[in-house]
Amino acid sequence: MAKTAYRSDIDGLRALAVLVIVFFHTGWGFPGGFVGVDVFFVISGFLITRLIAADLDSGKFSLAAFWDRRIRRILPAALVTTAVTLAIGWRTLLPADLNELGANAAAQVLMVANIRAWRNGADYFGTESEFNPLLHMWSLAVEEQFYIFLPLVMMLVWPLGSRWRVGVLSALGLASFLASLFFIQHYRMAVFFLLPFRAWELLLGAILALSPQLLPQGQKSRQTLGLAGLLMIAHSCFFYNHRTLFPGLNAIAPCLGAAAVIAAGGGTGSTISRWLEAPVLNIIGRMSYSIYLWHWPLLVLLRYSVGPTLTPPLAAAAMASLAVISYLSYRWIEGPCRAAVTPLARRRIVWSAILASLAILGCFGLIRRYGGFPSRFPRRVLEPLHAEQFPLNWEWKPSGSSAEGFALQAIGAKDATSPDSFLLFGDSHGMALSSVVDFEASQLGLSGKAALRRTTLPLPGHLEAVKQNTTAHSDWYDSVAAWVKQHRPKQILLCARWSRYMPDFIPDDSRDLPFQASGSTADSLNTQAIAAIRTDVEEVVRLCEQTDATLWVLLEVPYQPQTPRERTIAAYWSGENPSVLGIDRATHDRRMHSFHEAIAGLNSPRLHIVDLSLPFFNGEDRSRVGRAGLLWYFDDDHLNPKGAREVLGPTIRAILEGQVGESGNLPPLPPPPPAG
Repeated sequence: MAKTAYRSDIDGLRALAVLVIVFFHTGWGFPGGFVGVDVFFVISGFLITRLIAADLDSGKFSLAAFWDRRIRRILPAALVTTAVTLAIGWRTLLPADLNELGANAAAQVLMVANIRAWRNGADYFGTESEFNPLLHMWSLAVEEQFYIFLPLVMMLVWPLGSRWRVGVLSALGLASFLASLFFIQHYRMAVFFLLPFRAWELLLGAILALSPQLLPQGQKSRQTLGLAGLLMIAHSCFFYNHRTLFPGLNAIAPCLGAAAVIAAGGGTGSTISRWLEAPVLNIIGRMSYSIYLWHWPLLVLLRYSVGPTLTPPLAAAAMASLAVISYLSYRWIEGPCRAAVTPLARRRIVWSAILASLAILGCFGLIRRYGGFPSRFPRRVLEPLHAEQFPLNWEWKPSGSSAEGFALQAIGAKDATSPDSFLLFGDSHGMALSSVVDFEASQLGLSGKAALRRTTLPLPGHLEAVKQNTTAHSDWYDSVAAWVKQHRPKQILLCARWSRYMPDFIPDDSRDLPFQASGSTADSLNTQAIAAIRTDVEEVVRLCEQTDATLWVLLEVPYQPQTPRERTIAAYWSGENPSVLGIDRATHDRRMHSFHEAIAGLNSPRLHIVDLSLPFFNGEDRSRVGRAGLLWYFDDDHLNPKGAREVLGPTIRAILEGQVGESGNLPPLPPPPPAG
């Protein structure tokens, strides 16, 4: 194989990939801009395989030389980005967030950032990820891990000839792709973050590099292929969004599109290739690695300080700053480290990277040892945040593949001989109440079970049928219902963020809406959802009638647009105490209107509706989020343990005692939200 030639059209493709990623994260259109990472994976697989193949053909390949080039190419800029992010984090981040940043910095240094993101339950599309300044390093870790294994595989198969080379890489890629399809439904974030499920994207580029016979020869074929590839990428960028099941099958379009554009370039090229060779794209493409490294910490730390929504002038200023920082990083870090030619210069770069890595690991150790250094903040700032995290220990944990594998967790009194008298059944809102339920039940000597699962309605699944996503939900509910029939608890507490599952969910949090509205109008979907919820609740009521249980439907606490973290940071910068006032009653009622409509008129002696929002509203119908010295919320809609116990303890105790107090009456149906 001849020595690899520079492809300026690939730098143009890199430019498009990094731009859609940046615009996606900035909120400037491109709802599917996250596919730019997949385009990068294909490009990386193609280029790195060409380099390895050229050296293997010439007999000059060396693992040490290969990894030396990779270290000089990747680590210096990444380490500087990490170090600067840690330094700024020291100045701005709250102790818990600085702790998390330190751990993520250590994971980046150890090339396991993707594994840590997965193990920590990170959701790339979740709102909490917007406060992780180094989350984007997951893709870098995937590539680094790939660079460890690819040269070893190629060294093994190279003597076997071209068919074996392509065949082995194709088999590995097919296995990776099939694994991603098999696990995507139930382990989406594992498939998103981990190399075994992403390797096929890099291997697609590798196979293309080893298969020159796949490249079109005619000019017209190149034109068609290049245009088709660009359209596939564009379709993904414009029509995918955070609700798209990704990667899996939906990753095919951007990956094949990238492969098609690469295949159409080179040689005589195509019109698309010539467009991609435009000087401005070429410059952005050369800087794309630095742009990718710096854009996310810049946006996250800015949003952390001023709030999650950036005004257009502030966003524009951030992009201008990104351009300057990225150029400096490319000019003074990337370029010199890649261009080092003498053995001494290369050794200095490698040893500097090693020492910098050790320094970052040392910083992580100190941050962890001293709990994020809370002394950086005044006591008035941190005191309201005590007990911020709501407990996850009662969440359902799988223990098998059958219905019996849905393991319910013990909650309440720990007397193993007493029968379970209640079931706490819910989504993450049930988890947020689990600590107060556990405490009050223990005080009353009651033992029970918790069936809790994030983002999953504690209902049979008719709403999921409307969403066409039924299997996992139905299995979940059926197994819990089977437990109820067998153990016959006296009380079932149903707790969920009900408004989140309704199609008319108001816009301030619509990005988290799991309801998929394809092919229907919002009004028709809302009608279907109301009917589905009503059918679901009626079915649970019948289950309670069959098992002689009392059903308590717990309506959600008020959603607050501003999180405790945001309130605390605003107080820190303003020098004031955190605000403890939240949304008004009318806003909360608008959020809950559709769910109220779904359950209005349901009548059974087994059914009681408890509005958990009532204790939060003051005499002026403004909700409270805490008191002096303590904020009750963990985030925008979940309570923390102290808040749950302080505000809802008496209500939960009354429920467990079987009493229906004044708050157990269903409030009047609020008026529908105003049009528009």
